[in-house]
Amino acid sequence: MKTLLLLALTVFAPCLAAQTQSAVAIHPLMQDWLREQEQQLELFFGVDATLDWYDDSDGMNAVAIPGKSQILVGSRLMRYHLLKAGRGVRSLRAILAHEYGHLAQERYPNSLSFAYRELHADLLAGYYLGRNGLVDASGFWVYANATFEIGDYDAGSFSHHGTPPERLACLMAGFRLAHLPLEEAFRVGAEFVENNF
Repeated sequence: MKTLLLLALTVFAPCLAAQTQSAVAIHPLMQDWLREQEQQLELFFGVDATLDWYDDSDGMNAVAIPGKSQILVGSRLMRYHLLKAGRGVRSLRAILAHEYGHLAQERYPNSLSFAYRELHADLLAGYYLGRNGLVDASGFWVYANATFEIGDYDAGSFSHHGTPPERLACLMAGFRLAHLPLEEAFRVGAEFVENNF
């Protein structure tokens, strides 16, 4: 399954890359915020990646392309989260942490299947948010609702990322691991996902 996913990303990455930046108008302040997030997430997860935006008019999405060390965030996805009442950049921060979590999965040896990688990336997003003190009482519910909302029940689908309760459980488990160093949280998180789902 991992080979199939990497093959699909390799085939479709040029299509996504062709739609990046030049085709999508992003406000300069948002560009600055994204660059700031890119620096913080690279430093935190110990990865070197390019963060770009693309035209996701065919369906809101963000995607990590491990072989190219690239994160692509859809402009429609950004607008949706920025304009949704009470969310602002907080839900985008969780989405970016999830995608950078996928790049960290390439850095640390593991045997996670595709479905487990998605849940583990949710866990790593929760870990990042908790470890960096980015969660207060109201912020927790923003992250929780955003994560719950993007779950699905289509377990037979290639693009299944986990059910809403599974994704939320992983985000919360990541918050609880925030006291651990990254490498240990990565390992404990992988065990949590494999043993509970």
